[in-house]
Amino acid sequence: MQDLGWGLLQIAAASGIAIFAYRRKSLEWVAALCAILLSILLYFLGGPIFLWVMLAFFITSSVLSMAGKKRKDTYEKKIHAHTGARGLRQVLANSAAALVFTVIYFLTRSEYAIVGFFSAFAACNADTWASEWGGLSRRDPISILTGKPVQRGLSGGVTALGFLASALGSLTIAAIYGLFRLRVLPLPGLLSSAAIIFVAGCFGSVIDSVLGDTLQAKYLSDESGTLTEKPFSGEKENALARGFRFVTNDVVNLLSSALAAVLGFICALFLAALR
Repeated sequence: MQDLGWGLLQIAAASGIAIFAYRRKSLEWVAALCAILLSILLYFLGGPIFLWVMLAFFITSSVLSMAGKKRKDTYEKKIHAHTGARGLRQVLANSAAALVFTVIYFLTRSEYAIVGFFSAFAACNADTWASEWGGLSRRDPISILTGKPVQRGLSGGVTALGFLASALGSLTIAAIYGLFRLRVLPLPGLLSSAAIIFVAGCFGSVIDSVLGDTLQAKYLSDESGTLTEKPFSGEKENALARGFRFVTNDVVNLLSSALAAVLGFICALFLAALR
């Protein structure tokens, strides 16, 4: 009963954070409700470690989004299809892969599934930190594939500051893993798994930029004549310049976090086989 009471208290705290985010207009109401349901699922299927990693990602990304908000809003509103409060699709894109590995852990109680779960959120955290910090860079972004300058805020553009932020974002999730599993795993296994999570998170962030540069839909704005990720300018449909219409930023986020999770899971299995 004491464990259940402590668990319900943690879920209540997570729900309070989601409600606070909704009141601060960081989350839409349906996204806040989804976050509460996710908190319940993560806690009862995985345990406290799963719940608090999601909260660490959400809290840090929300705080970072406030930094230089006015400056970033000047170009984000022209380019991004969805700005302001996060919606249901954004929440699901950043949590679906992690939820799948939570279910795998529930069914198998495998440490590899935990590594996969952490790798998913490491990729999300790395990408979010790169986007938020990279947007404050004094240098204009360049294409991750061609090295040519791109519009500030356009998916696929990277900066040195963004790469540093990405590494720190992934390292934060890897460090949380180390702290939570310190008393459970021997030090060599703990460090190797944390390293896998860090690398998988950085990999996911890079893949996010690559997919954003190649497959994500880019349109020619009917209003400004410049590239945008918005399919419509007002009521007028923008012409598709490159990419695929169905590949939105949410799809890219989902794919990159899923690939990072699979990479972390496979690498953990491979290292275990070598021991």
